[in-house]
Amino acid sequence: MCYTISTNYTEEEIKKEFNVGVEVDFKAAPVLSGFRKKGEYDNKVPIIIGSEPDHVVLGDWGLLPSWSKDRDFQTKTLNAIGEEGPVTT
Repeated sequence: MCYTISTNYTEEEIKKEFNVGVEVDFKAAPVLSGFRKKGEYDNKVPIIIGSEPDHVVLGDWGLLPSWSKDRDFQTKTLNAIGEEGPVTT
């Protein structure tokens, strides 16, 4: 996939903008590139998750289905569209 995402906010800007606590250490920088080689992973991405809406956590970006045994699959999912995935009934 051809993409790059970045975090341009500082810790203080994230605290102010999203009214959250930041208890993780990260730097504003390009953090995820679609130009990765197999087995190559990028920096963690700051994320606000539903179970902890008042805090920022660091995580890996990308979809990783429960059936996937290969983490490299995750590097191909930034541009994933729900309608293109497998449908289960």
